[in-house]
Amino acid sequence: MALVVLASRWAFFCSCSRLRLARYEDADGNVIVDEATDIRAYIDAHPEADIEILTNSALTSDNFPAQSIIDFDMAPRLLLDPELRQRWLDLKSEDELSAELTNSDAWKRQVSHPRIRIYQTGLNDSDLFPGGTVTYGKLHAKFWVAEPYGFVGTSNFDYRSRLHNSEMGYFFRAQPLAEDLNAVFQDLKAQCYRWGSPEWLQMRKNLKDAGCTKGGTLRRQRTIFKALRATGLEW
Repeated sequence: MALVVLASRWAFFCSCSRLRLARYEDADGNVIVDEATDIRAYIDAHPEADIEILTNSALTSDNFPAQSIIDFDMAPRLLLDPELRQRWLDLKSEDELSAELTNSDAWKRQVSHPRIRIYQTGLNDSDLFPGGTVTYGKLHAKFWVAEPYGFVGTSNFDYRSRLHNSEMGYFFRAQPLAEDLNAVFQDLKAQCYRWGSPEWLQMRKNLKDAGCTKGGTLRRQRTIFKALRATGLEW
């Protein structure tokens, strides 16, 4: 399921538990599709356009391999330049919050893109953390809206759903439905941090320090991602 622009003046809302931006090469290694590049080019060419994406975080995800691709491929490809993407991947897990990289002006500027905003569910008041009282469930919704158009379905917008699974869904053109889904999206945003923000980095640190299974897996997130990429299992 590709991310499709349906209007020249639009705000694109996407809620998906597993979202990846496709990148395909031909037999000679030439890139023939790169959705992250296409989205950035569209944003640059249409100053009236905004994109907002909402996904699980390491706190709410139940699929750690998929989450590693979101955190080290999808979000970085949309927000970071190649140098910062590599530095983010090379960073030690325990240094995320305090690293020179994540406290640099370049990082703060790029993750705060004014018209490409990526949100992840789960806040620092989670009951997994000392003193926390709120339980955050996993995000399972799959929809996107470019008013008055949109799509609702089962597809995770990942490689497996695109290429292997049998998925279903429907496209619509209906302003009332677009407004309803937009309202759901706005409610979910209240339970999110922006990817790369200080609050998001603190949430990841809190999860690692919590001593739970998710925290231990988060410490190995870069290793998981590199293994998926090296073996081709991301497909």
